Amino acid sequence: MQGTLERAGAVTATGHRLTTRLGNGLLVVVERTPGTTGCAVAVNYRAGFREEPRGRSGLAHLFEHLMFQGSANVSRGAHFAEVQGHGGEVNGNTFTDVADYHQNAPASLLHRVLELEADRMAGLDLVPENLRVQRDVVLEEINLQVHGKPYGGFPWTVLPSAVHPRWADAHDGFGSPEDLHAVSLQECADFHEGSYAPANAAVGVCVDHDPNEVLTLVREVFDTVPARERAHLRAVPDAPGGSAGRTVEHVDALAPRPAFALGWPLAGPDRDLPAYAAATVLSAVLTRGQHSLLRAALRGSGAAADTSIGLFGPLMATTPETFVLVVHHREGDRDLARGTVDDVLDRVARTFGPADAVRAVRTATFDLARRADSPTQLVRDTTRSALLFDEPGLPQRFAAQVRAVTAADVRAAAQRLLRERPGTVVLHAGGAR
Repeated sequence: MQGTLERAGAVTATGHRLTTRLGNGLLVVVERTPGTTGCAVAVNYRAGFREEPRGRSGLAHLFEHLMFQGSANVSRGAHFAEVQGHGGEVNGNTFTDVADYHQNAPASLLHRVLELEADRMAGLDLVPENLRVQRDVVLEEINLQVHGKPYGGFPWTVLPSAVHPRWADAHDGFGSPEDLHAVSLQECADFHEGSYAPANAAVGVCVDHDPNEVLTLVREVFDTVPARERAHLRAVPDAPGGSAGRTVEHVDALAPRPAFALGWPLAGPDRDLPAYAAATVLSAVLTRGQHSLLRAALRGSGAAADTSIGLFGPLMATTPETFVLVVHHREGDRDLARGTVDDVLDRVARTFGPADAVRAVRTATFDLARRADSPTQLVRDTTRSALLFDEPGLPQRFAAQVRAVTAADVRAAAQRLLRERPGTVVLHAGGAR
């Protein structure tokens, strides 16, 4: 990857973007977005599912909830109230590698938004009642979002266990009730102390204002956060979570029809960006637009397919990533649909040509460009790329790499999927097995 900064205080300027690292270790990315009327702020921590200790699955997501329960100078719920009270939006999400807190608000509120984020980075109001209430909230979220609706959490909560051998990569990030009930207040304090240390975080700002002045403002606010020793990130491989390429049976009592999910381990953008870009274009070939080959091949049997790069989209995680393919089909048609997947991949591997590549690259590039049109999405992508890959400009370099993908690259990507055995989740609908 193309590294940016290691020495605290040095500033890297790239176009409208400034990047630096503060004395406490915090990475800062400021980008001018001409023509925008508000400010978009993201704070990312290297504190996703992979950083959870074994036996504490769900801790990272639970902690995301605790981040909104008050800090030294901000009362419980005040962060939401202040931003939303000015017409802004605020939210948080936990993914494989990162916890992502983001907001957009009037530009006049930028200073206050930064203060709110710095206050909870410095320390939280961790009390037993907050932990008890938020644990109940998370358990109810799991009941509603996973168990309470058709295809809830499918495939991301179950597919990793069929694809990846390490527990850190394979477990359900929502967590088990047993693990969530076992989380103690001291463990939460320790998680904040290490995984939420400034040196384990990045702050991004997108606003139509002089980036040097914005950077000065960020320094003034976040320099007050004391440095802490960051958590040791996956330094020692842990026990395996199962053999890669295995089959997992999954029952969904609410699903109207069966489905299956296939997952292939994929080198992330930190390991092999050209192959990652080729897989992105292959995804578009299979299931994006009117020329999508897999959807067209399945249409006659009443089946529907979708694909994605990663469980949550491109550039969201480091290696190992996952190429995801999901098919919903009629009862009794699983073998037919699975055979169709291989037939289409075989056709791409043998006959995909330059004209096909031009069309597919155009589709994949458009999908990426739409993300950059949103200041909030832009600041989230930039901040996450700075933190995970030491390259805030990775989204732009990745888009250029996608534009450079050739027909031969796509054929090679399809050949790899044919050659390697995927992890498989078989979803049985309505409780049937």
